[in-house]
Amino acid sequence: MSASAAPSLLPTPIDPWRADIEVIPPHASPCRYQTPARWAAIRGSALDVLDRFGAEAARLGWTAAGR
Repeated sequence: MSASAAPSLLPTPIDPWRADIEVIPPHASPCRYQTPARWAAIRGSALDVLDRFGAEAARLGWTAAGR
């Protein structure tokens, strides 16, 4: 039996970034000048960027402001 890479249950550096975005519902814009529909699109795009590039950003030393 060979050893295989198992998924890690440890938190990743991008988990707090994702949590900060996910805590704001898609229908509740955090900016009073941003429509809920526009916020939902921005939120979705932000989550997509984290999925695609978050690990690389963390590897390059990016951090969340205020952390």
